[in-house]
Amino acid sequence: MSHFIPAAAQRCPHRTAMITGVTQTTLGSVTMRPPKQFMRPLPGEVKPLPVLMRNCGYHTGNIRDKEIGSGGKDDWNFQFDGKGWDTHSLSDLKTHQPFYAQFNFLMAHRPFKQDTARPIASKDVDLPPYYPDHSVTRQVWSDYLESIQHLDRNVGGVMEWLQREGLADNTIVFFLSDHGEAFLRGKCFLYDCGLNQPLIIRWPKACNPPAEFKSGAASDQLLAAIDITAQTVACAGGTVPDWMHGRPFLGPNAELRSEVFSAADWCGGSKLKSRSIRTERYKYIRNFNTSLSVHSASTEYRKARQQRRARS
Repeated sequence: MSHFIPAAAQRCPHRTAMITGVTQTTLGSVTMRPPKQFMRPLPGEVKPLPVLMRNCGYHTGNIRDKEIGSGGKDDWNFQFDGKGWDTHSLSDLKTHQPFYAQFNFLMAHRPFKQDTARPIASKDVDLPPYYPDHSVTRQVWSDYLESIQHLDRNVGGVMEWLQREGLADNTIVFFLSDHGEAFLRGKCFLYDCGLNQPLIIRWPKACNPPAEFKSGAASDQLLAAIDITAQTVACAGGTVPDWMHGRPFLGPNAELRSEVFSAADWCGGSKLKSRSIRTERYKYIRNFNTSLSVHSASTEYRKARQQRRARS
């Protein structure tokens, strides 16, 4: 297990960076889900990851499956007229190998889904120190943790499917998040709770894991989200293109980082503009719009949800 730092603190810009391995600031794709006519086309040499994996001989899928709970969302913040995914069907993966597939889960998003099978008492939760110790905060945090339990079960469903189909021993699995917790200071912000994302890698012995990979071990290596893109291409036996900003972090061509950069820009009406750099020891955030605080930077999406709750 390790952690990585996304290029952006919001879902759409972050996914744009990850699917290309190029920072969203370079691509000019910094806002949250703009109308298509305002999206820029990719530079001529830049290709999204499904194209790179297809060029390596892989069948690509962004899976939509209600039983497993995968929604198949892309959220690419650019115009792309080429072929994206080969399939959205889970059953296609068994008959089209080798495959590269993404599974997208929404359980950690609001509204949180309570877990009646394994409820978490609000009085027993350990709140992060930057949130007020209040009954409402405790209840929302316990709901959030219960929602993560649902996520764990759905990820378990993917692993059970791989095992059942005889694919578990020759499939490398990356488990990660696309942004921080859905609270103030988390998603959309460049504090650690918005950028310090979980990364779990399952690399079976049959797939020849690199020497530095240790099953069951934790790593404090500095990683950028775009490095996962580069590592995926390397896992497929491809050559990481020169235009890609990501670097492989495992194997003979690994390039380790001493710092990682992130950005947060316009998101749903929020006018915050921030940049950050993280090293092993230090974290620096520069806020360009200093007239706004974290607590006044509510997005239109959040305001609409607050209004609906007030009416109900």
